[in-house]
Amino acid sequence: MGAPPLPLPRFGLGNWNAYDGSTDNRQIVELLACAHELGVRLLDTADLYQDGEAEAQLGRALARFPRDTFLVATKGGGTPDGTVRGGRAELGRALEGSLRRLGRDHIDLYQVHHRDPHTPLEETLAALDEFRARGLVRTYGCCNYEPLDLLAAAGIAERAGHAPFSTVQVRFNALERDRGDVVFPFARAAGARVIAYSVLAEGLLTGRYRHEVAPGSRAARDPSFAPKWLTSPWRERADAFVDDACSAGFAPEDLAVAFVARDPRVDVVLLGARTPAQLTRAVSSCVRAPVEAVDAALGAIAAREQPTEASSGARAHSTVPTIPSHGADA
Repeated sequence: MGAPPLPLPRFGLGNWNAYDGSTDNRQIVELLACAHELGVRLLDTADLYQDGEAEAQLGRALARFPRDTFLVATKGGGTPDGTVRGGRAELGRALEGSLRRLGRDHIDLYQVHHRDPHTPLEETLAALDEFRARGLVRTYGCCNYEPLDLLAAAGIAERAGHAPFSTVQVRFNALERDRGDVVFPFARAAGARVIAYSVLAEGLLTGRYRHEVAPGSRAARDPSFAPKWLTSPWRERADAFVDDACSAGFAPEDLAVAFVARDPRVDVVLLGARTPAQLTRAVSSCVRAPVEAVDAALGAIAAREQPTEASSGARAHSTVPTIPSHGADA
């Protein structure tokens, strides 16, 4: 059934949208050196990010460090046009490209970026297990899978004698907290450890977009950001979270990271920091204030968002708004 579980750190560094044309190798090396000092040993990327350039930039920077300094995770199966490719041939080509760009002979954690509805799970799992048997990947996981797909994959792996998914990446933050209640129990039942991404809701939970979109910000670089996040109900919920955090004496980004890091169902918290200062602040966000103070603030926010008695029945049958997933980000 495969090798022992990969030892995963509490925090990982994701590079979706973290590197762009203005980021040089020296800056990335400095960020990785800071990550190593902080114990952030997991680096997460994908072949889809910046059309492969994110992997290439990361690979050039990793050449400056001993091979076992970091655990390298990447994802395959996504395409720029939004289609998903989870077949044996497509994943094989994607993995080959990732190995080349990252300058690696194997990937520590290889993840299927999205569920391919046109490819049987049996084929996807067989391909991944073949890659593992050939030594091209140490272990494998998935990203953005729905609960029933996780259980189905676990059953298929058991019947076929494959190693199961070892991890699942889940979009989880203080705005999308209901997502945890939906996915986490199924992840545990499937034996997969949870890697949480988008813990700052792509920066919305920092409060930086309350009044304007600053040049050079993620919202300015990504044309899909405004229609996705700067509309109801997300804008109102984010503004309320920022107000509550400030009223409790916390920087909103610190409380947002603490919200995810304090959840015992989350095994790894992916941080989308672009600078050593941002990464240091994010990692230390859970230790700058007493546990009781942070928990009290989070409890007050949760209590305020509880439905009233009159509306609880309607809410019980409502669905959480769905936001398109990109992969690991801030």
